[in-house]
Amino acid sequence: MRFYHHLLFAVFAALSLPALGAEPPGEEAVLKKGGAEAAALISKARDILSTAEVFATRVVNEPAVPTSSCWALTVIVRYDPKAREFLNALFESPKAPEQRLYAIAGLVTLDAAEKKRFGPAEIGAVSSPPVQTQFGKMKNTTDLPTATYMLLQQGTPYYFFPQLPPLSSTVNVTREPEAKK
Repeated sequence: MRFYHHLLFAVFAALSLPALGAEPPGEEAVLKKGGAEAAALISKARDILSTAEVFATRVVNEPAVPTSSCWALTVIVRYDPKAREFLNALFESPKAPEQRLYAIAGLVTLDAAEKKRFGPAEIGAVSSPPVQTQFGKMKNTTDLPTATYMLLQQGTPYYFFPQLPPLSSTVNVTREPEAKK
């Protein structure tokens, strides 16, 4: 009988909290608070950026849908105490040029002087496969030096959220299959 009362109370509380306006804190509140839950979100953000396949802006398609990679970049730059270390390692990783572009966007946002590090001569020396980008609805394939130049010319605000959307509302932008020859 006692278990039944506890179960009944738990169900009532779960149904009543949203009606009373008491919703669980959003991801941004969790990140601001810090602790284990924030560390788990930062870890998730690192995983997302480490597997990014397309360098996309914060919203894509129509209607505009937030991207998970820009969610992750926003989380890392704002809340990761080791953001510089992570972004430098991400840039140095030869996995994908798109990941390097997110690293550049983050590093330049953290310190504008980093722009010098990513000039045409420096980026031109980096060996890289073609880069897939998506700016809104427009998809493109280009080389790393051109994509880096465009990023630095346009600026990084297109890749950060002023207010962090819930991760569950974002979309993962994936690579277009390569045309068969």
